[in-house]
Amino acid sequence: MSDPSTAQKISRFVHRLRTRRQVLVNQLNLREMQDSRQFLQGELSAIDAILQEMIEEFDLSSALSTAEDITEEAWLHALARNPAFEFLADPSEDLYTVEDGKPILYEDEA
Repeated sequence: MSDPSTAQKISRFVHRLRTRRQVLVNQLNLREMQDSRQFLQGELSAIDAILQEMIEEFDLSSALSTAEDITEEAWLHALARNPAFEFLADPSEDLYTVEDGKPILYEDEA
């Protein structure tokens, strides 16, 4: 990996894979995604295998950042492009308006 442009490409690719991995982990924790759980776990397993192969092939273990280092902006951007959430663009999904009444208070707000 002597070519700097190749190293940069690999680094960017690994970063994108880690972002996708974090999005999948976040989706697995969503109640709305329980019907897709098996599919998401398969996707997560595939990404983990690819990451492991790249780490071994290019000796990246010390150069990689952890999934916790992914910025909120990066995973929100990936999430916004994820087709699993396209249904949210449907106007019929806007169930509530300002005129609906009182806001729902969460436990920590009550």
